[in-house]
Amino acid sequence: MIIEKFRWKLLSLVEANIPIIHIESYDIETVDREIAKLFPDYEIHEFHTGNRVIDFKTKKRIRYCQPVEFLEKFDSQEKISPSILLLKDFETNFRDNKVLYYLKSIAFKKLYREGFELTTILVSNNLYIPNILNGFTSSVSLPNPDLEELIYIVEDFANSMRLKLEQNQIREIAKILIGLDRVEVLKVLNRNYQIDGYLNFENFTIRSEKSRELIEKLPKLRYIETTSSLKDIGGMSHIKEYIRVVSKIYDNYEEAIKFGVDIPKIIVIYGDEGVGKRLAVQAFSNIMRMPIISFSFQHVEDLEELKQLLHSVFSIGEAILWLNSLNSDITLFDELLSLIRRSKSKVFTIITTDKWKNRNRIWDFDEVFKIDLPNEFERDEIFRIHLNKRGQLSKHLDIYRLVKNSRGLSGGEIEFAIKKGIEKAFIEDRKLETDDILVYVNRMSETKI
Repeated sequence: MIIEKFRWKLLSLVEANIPIIHIESYDIETVDREIAKLFPDYEIHEFHTGNRVIDFKTKKRIRYCQPVEFLEKFDSQEKISPSILLLKDFETNFRDNKVLYYLKSIAFKKLYREGFELTTILVSNNLYIPNILNGFTSSVSLPNPDLEELIYIVEDFANSMRLKLEQNQIREIAKILIGLDRVEVLKVLNRNYQIDGYLNFENFTIRSEKSRELIEKLPKLRYIETTSSLKDIGGMSHIKEYIRVVSKIYDNYEEAIKFGVDIPKIIVIYGDEGVGKRLAVQAFSNIMRMPIISFSFQHVEDLEELKQLLHSVFSIGEAILWLNSLNSDITLFDELLSLIRRSKSKVFTIITTDKWKNRNRIWDFDEVFKIDLPNEFERDEIFRIHLNKRGQLSKHLDIYRLVKNSRGLSGGEIEFAIKKGIEKAFIEDRKLETDDILVYVNRMSETKI
């Protein structure tokens, strides 16, 4: 399980005599459980914001106490046996210089005084470490549960509610919960159980709710949901086949890694405007059951901002990261590729652009696809798809004539001609005719000459 890496790092930091350790998480129950498991022989002194001294084992309040008074008690001691100073949501106290003084003094003694074995652990989801403490502090993040742990959590929840679930059902529910932390997982399981009285993975839509909340707070990211699928795409057989490949890999992510598969991370789709790049991205989203996050990369000002934005995307767990109208000669492009490649998240990145200049660096990507203007067979497919979608596909329409006259048009232009033709027939209160569409097909073809 991925939590093993967290345990190893936390234990390593304590054994390395690091004076202050920041655990990034708001899941205090899991943090407490891990600390108790890793340090059974340590005495643990717990303090909560709100001036409460807490008994670590029973979680009962011992007494009220000011932070300065609490810290002064430990700083005044000459020796302390292996112990942990566990401070939760403590950042509001950093405004007090006396608090900072005592934290720094305790850190110095931990480093340099023999027999002073007191490690300070700060637990907070979003902690700013003051400069005066930076040199003494190392951070470790409590990771979200991986698939293996999620299967255990779902199974345990089902047993506690006396629900009978098959292993494949448990696994499907667990896969949907990837990207959530343990608190959120239990909230979702409880909510779905309360609504339905059982757990049905087909009704789990929580990931998109959480993702949307996070992304909508960031102006350079946009959350997109879509219903487009492969049946909505005419042509693009090479991309359709690749969507099926990537979908199978991501649906069986852990098994693919164990089998030795290099997980595809980033592809490029390029072609003229209107050839269907957006539609292809939407199809990836639909088949892979992931939301699209559109990223305005061109407006990123520096590397630090890029890291922060990508961190927000990666924290979601599963998503299609869509970088539209992006060229490889843009500033920070190499840094972007490096950050995506190093990420362990299940985020699949698609770059779309009209022209792709950097063809010599094809090895930087898992695939590079060019979408050409549709051929005759593909135009026939596109006409039928869009007419059928609008309930206007009928035998009296001369599809062959439309296909022959639409040479050189993109899929987007064909769809536009169909929309305008249907609109014309509706306004004139009559049945759709071939000429209604053809007039717009010819009009657009003339503008290309």
